[in-house]
Parts: sequence; C-alpha cells; structure tokens
Amino acid sequence: MMELHPVRLGTSEAEAILSDEESPLSISLVFCVGPDSLLDTSREVGITLLWQTAGKKVAECKKLLDAIDGLRRGKGLRVLDIRTGRAIFESSVRPTGRPDPISVGFRRTVLLASQIEKEFSVPLRMPVVISNEDDASLFHLDCLLNGSAYSEVKDTRLRLVKADGETGAGQEAFIRGDWSVTLTDAPSDYLGYFSLFGQRIPTRTWVRVVEFAPTVPGAYLEEFGKAPTGAEFSIEITAKGPAFLSWRKDSALKNIEIGTLAQPES
Repeated sequence: MMELHPVRLGTSEAEAILSDEESPLSISLVFCVGPDSLLDTSREVGITLLWQTAGKKVAECKKLLDAIDGLRRGKGLRVLDIRTGRAIFESSVRPTGRPDPISVGFRRTVLLASQIEKEFSVPLRMPVVISNEDDASLFHLDCLLNGSAYSEVKDTRLRLVKADGETGAGQEAFIRGDWSVTLTDAPSDYLGYFSLFGQRIPTRTWVRVVEFAPTVPGAYLEEFGKAPTGAEFSIEITAKGPAFLSWRKDSALKNIEIGTLAQPES
C-alpha cells in the first residue's frame, strides 16, 4: 500500500508520486490532462520507478525485486484506490532501457539476506555500504544454507596408525581406493554468531567438510598388509572436490569415522 501525492498540474499533463515510508520503491505517474483540466486516463501514462534501498527493510527490498520482475514479465499494472476499491487506472507496461535495472550483485545480496531473515527470524535492514564483515557473513551463510562451495583444497598427507579388526579392514579399503574419507574441522575463532548489517545472527556450530581419497590408490597396500598393528603410515591424499561448510550435527562422516581411522598431518 502506498500513498498518492500530487506533484504538479499543468495544462497538458499532471504528475503524482506513489510512495510509502517503509518501501524503497516510489512510482512517478505522469497523466495527460484534457481540455477540461481533468486527468485523461484513457491515454498513455508515463511510469518511472525510483528506489532507494539504504536503511530499508530487506523484506521490502525483496518486494521491490518482485515488482520489477513482474513488470519485466509484461504483467499489467493496476493502481487501485483502496478506500473505494476502484481502479485509478489499469494499463499494460512496456519497460524501456536495460532488460534488468537491478545489478546481479545487489539482487543476489537481497535474495540471500531475505533467506537469512526467514531462516533465523532476524529482521534486517539494508546498510548504506556493505562492509567486508558483511561480505564474509553472507559468504559463509550462503555456504551453510545453500551448499555453495567454500574453498578449493590442496593435496595433503594423512597420518594413519594401523588398527586391527573392522577398523583395520576399513583402513585397508581406504588405501585400496574402495572408500573415501571425510575430514572435518571446526573454526577456532567462531563466536557463535555472524555479524550482518549491524545485527548479530546466532547459529549452531559449523564445520568445514572435505572428502579425500588416496592420490595413488593401492600404493601403500602391500606395505600396509605386511606391517604390524600400531605401525604408522603417511599417505598422500587428494580432495575429491572443494571444501563445503556444514552444521556440526549434520556433518556425519560419509564413509569412515576419521577419529578411528587416521589423523590429517595438516
């Protein structure tokens, strides 16, 4: 809902602004004026969309995107007087200029911030400037909520102490290349919340998750088989993909419990 404010009235056209204090969007409407000085809504109406998002609610910025996308899809625009229920005017809209006036970066930020609002029930307002801290929080929360890749992982080595029984059999299957192993590590400096747009967003503990396989499957298999229980091995391993982030309780290891299998050297 917006209020309609007259701006000017001339001999051939009149202008009014639709706006609301909480909405980042305002709409300029330019009507033709007939000889009797009345608005001629049967003729083409000039519509200009203006927006200022700094300090506005993220939910309202999401509505801005929805409105612009609706117009870009060619949906008709109706302006209704809610006191009477009558249309002030109805028209089809023919956007001019760039196909999408919203930058990719801003659109992504609003959509992700809107998702964060719903997930954590924290109201957010768009800042004047998105800080480096905001960028880092958005990146981490995108990884946690949407499964986006966190980082590439270099090859490393795994220190393995030979066990017996089922654990030893699992170690052998890993060295042979039949199984992979998932390593997790938790950040040491996480304070229990992300700072975003001046708000604190408390979350569960999260971990980095990487799935590894031997760089050369079977390379240590003969040596491992002949070694006694308790013997140590240093095995070169390769990540099967990038690192991801996961909430700690959701980060169950995919194949082998690493605590009983081996420890990473780095």
